[in-house]
Amino acid sequence: MMNAVTSPDVLLPQPPGPKGGVFSAALRWRYNRNPLEFLSSMARDYGDIVHLRWGRLTLYLLNHPDFIQAALLDSERTTSDDCPGFTQHNGQAGCALSQHIDTVEAQIATLAEDVISSLPTGWSFDLQRAWMRFSAAVVLQASFSTHSPVLVEDIVQAMYRLTLTAPLGLFSTHHNWIEIRPVRRAIAMFDTQLKDLLRSCGRTAADQCSVCILIASDILTSVLTWSSVALAQQSDIQFALQSQVDQVAGNLPLTNTDLNYISLIGQVLRESLRCYPPVWAINREVNDEIHLGNYCLERGARVVASPWVVQRDVRFYPDAQRFDLHRWEHASQLDQLDGAYFPFGGDRCAPIMMRLAWLAGRMAIATLARHWTAILIGGRGVIPQASLSLRSKNGLPVILSRRVY
Repeated sequence: MMNAVTSPDVLLPQPPGPKGGVFSAALRWRYNRNPLEFLSSMARDYGDIVHLRWGRLTLYLLNHPDFIQAALLDSERTTSDDCPGFTQHNGQAGCALSQHIDTVEAQIATLAEDVISSLPTGWSFDLQRAWMRFSAAVVLQASFSTHSPVLVEDIVQAMYRLTLTAPLGLFSTHHNWIEIRPVRRAIAMFDTQLKDLLRSCGRTAADQCSVCILIASDILTSVLTWSSVALAQQSDIQFALQSQVDQVAGNLPLTNTDLNYISLIGQVLRESLRCYPPVWAINREVNDEIHLGNYCLERGARVVASPWVVQRDVRFYPDAQRFDLHRWEHASQLDQLDGAYFPFGGDRCAPIMMRLAWLAGRMAIATLARHWTAILIGGRGVIPQASLSLRSKNGLPVILSRRVY
């Protein structure tokens, strides 16, 4: 296998794929029913490059880190507008999240304490909903130095509405999230509340800012949800983390400096991001011919890669279905995973979301472990759902018992 963008001596007509390469009605039904299983089955059945046709659109599913690194993460030969608003700054209204994340560290600690210390005890409730509120408040604080409760609740309702929709836009020709109808309807639920903040911008800038807030809040909710699932399902990890938090912080309030001495929290986040990547798939347009192995990806085609598939591949992660914190005992292990670890996708917003998840995620999970012991309620179980980000289909039903520290 060739592991870079090259010009091989022999080009094959096209990669393997379903019969005729056509994305038939049966395949569309399978994708809409369970996109995660659909993408996994394509990789199992057809290999590292899969060819599909969706109407006039040619698709290539990439399932190997070398190809993903060359065609998506390092290459300027593919383009996407998946992150409108993240890098467009027009004063306050430009959604300057990327510029202001580091300035809200102190506020994140306060927000985490306010949300988590007031959670109910003794009966089942949806922890994912609480993470929605926290995430929306953090993103608003980072973007506009405010976290109005009314606006936070409107964003929570918008995120909840998106969980009821079909998978969003993976095989779409749209170049902007605002063009996708379910996203546009969700944004309308809180866009009115942003008018004062966006009065210095035109309509396009307002749309971009709204999308930025929705995407960032949704992705952070996903990170916190699946990290909480890991703790609630594995009591030994939860107890070990609680012990570390108690040893480091004692009876004093948690600070961001404390988090640097709680090693387990970083391992929990990294492994949760591997098993449950918030950005479950990425979609790019080829704007310049790319050679991968013995195949040529033509201009105008779409390339798709799924962190859900690659990060659960036993070729790159031994015993990949197991939640194993030992994978991350050494920080240098991340440097060896080019193309095999991209839980936030590979475009310009990935470093922004990684930074936000690291700041807010560590503080929120450590604060949860300090105050509560979480027990996951069985019933319908925790089922991954591919929506705007990777969510739990039935929420996160838990019972909390308050700790004494």
